[in-house]
Amino acid sequence: MITEPPLLTVPAVAAYLSKPPSWVYRNIAALPAVKLGAQYRFRQCDLEAWVAAQVQRGISQ
Repeated sequence: MITEPPLLTVPAVAAYLSKPPSWVYRNIAALPAVKLGAQYRFRQCDLEAWVAAQVQRGISQ
């Protein structure tokens, strides 16, 4: 059985990106988020791929 790592919360993503949680919420549509009920969660591997793509494109917000 393969176990998935735990999903990241908005505060954890904010800390990972060195941004405030409000930035994460404002940019939620561009981030690889999954909405579970009223909360958003992120897989770290998806977030790392998103960051790599942003670096490739030269986008900084």
